Amino acid sequence: MLLRGCFLKNIDFCVGLVVYVGNDSKIMMNAKKPPKKVSNIMTIMNYMLYTVFAFQFILITVYASISLGWNKNYGDKAVYLSLGSSVTGLAWFLNLLTF
Repeated sequence: MLLRGCFLKNIDFCVGLVVYVGNDSKIMMNAKKPPKKVSNIMTIMNYMLYTVFAFQFILITVYASISLGWNKNYGDKAVYLSLGSSVTGLAWFLNLLTF
């Protein structure tokens, strides 16, 4: 019997039979995935990156809402901007993508 990862050396002739036993063999059940090696600096940088993305998303939602409110109140008075007074969910979403 020759287990996975073993080698035969210094032989001239060998007859073998391959038998698949699946994942239930002892060597496969003891095989574990290596742990992820992430430094503390990388963990802190990932946290900072997620924080910046969350802060930016909060800012653009606030600015899109403020823009919609300003457009509702002053959109007709600023005719040079050609905004109109469209207050819809689509206008808010377009403002969200704009910011």
